[in-house]
Amino acid sequence: KEANNSIHINLEQAKQTLIIKSDQTRVGQELSEIPVAVSGSDNQISINSQYLTDLLAVLNVLEINMAVNEKTTPVKITEPDNSNFLYIIMPLRV
Repeated sequence: KEANNSIHINLEQAKQTLIIKSDQTRVGQELSEIPVAVSGSDNQISINSQYLTDLLAVLNVLEINMAVNEKTTPVKITEPDNSNFLYIIMPLRV
């Protein structure tokens, strides 16, 4: 089981939200709900939070595109205005 630094991402098309949830740890649990534009069907995936925070720390943009196909396929992150940028995060098996 790959659970270190894992976060669970749920994309809800009907609510147009992205829900990020962390596992229960000694210091607690986190749940954040963010309004987003979701196209396609509902989806969920688990990833290593460190890879996402590393990316967000260096990007100088207000918006990203996140493509999620299935919970077992990589997450593709791009910048809307930069076709040369591509970041891939492999999913965790949890």
